[in-house]
Amino acid sequence: MEPSDVVNEFSRQVESAKSRGLNDVSIESLESYMLALRGRIEMHTPLTAANIEFQRQANEHAFQDQQAMFRSVIDSGQAALKASILVGGGAAAALLAFASSAWKALNPTGLELLGLTIFLLACGVVLAVIAAGVTYLAQGLYYDGMGKPDNCNDDRAGNILRYTSLILVASSYGVYGWACWNIYRIMGSFSVASYIPVG
Repeated sequence: MEPSDVVNEFSRQVESAKSRGLNDVSIESLESYMLALRGRIEMHTPLTAANIEFQRQANEHAFQDQQAMFRSVIDSGQAALKASILVGGGAAAALLAFASSAWKALNPTGLELLGLTIFLLACGVVLAVIAAGVTYLAQGLYYDGMGKPDNCNDDRAGNILRYTSLILVASSYGVYGWACWNIYRIMGSFSVASYIPVG
């Protein structure tokens, strides 16, 4: 039983006695009431302790759930950033290796597309790297906003940087898509000469 419950119960009993017309309370009746109230408190004490322990465990479980979800979000964001950097860097390296042996067979349009495609892949990598830096800044702002009221300046700036990072990563994948389309067009730009004369 909470202390406020004890006071409320005592006040209720006083009001009840007052409504019955009693103006004086004997010491004996007050002692017997206190004894009954003490018994009631002792009866509710284990239940109160159990409720407090249950609430503590529920709060701890909710906190651990939030922490696990937060870690999951961070891990998936880092995986998307790493994947973007690896895809763009690997594609640019593979295209350069391909171009070193095949550039002589490309017509001028194909050579122009090849240069543009390598530039696009490099831009995609740069966008992903900038997104990683922006994500780091956003997390720093969120950390600075801990303990402050919700939606403080740090939280708002962190949200802006978080969305900026998302846009940068999505843009890097869009640039990679454009580069893939250009690679498809490059494949049709080869000048194939016949080695066996016909005729």
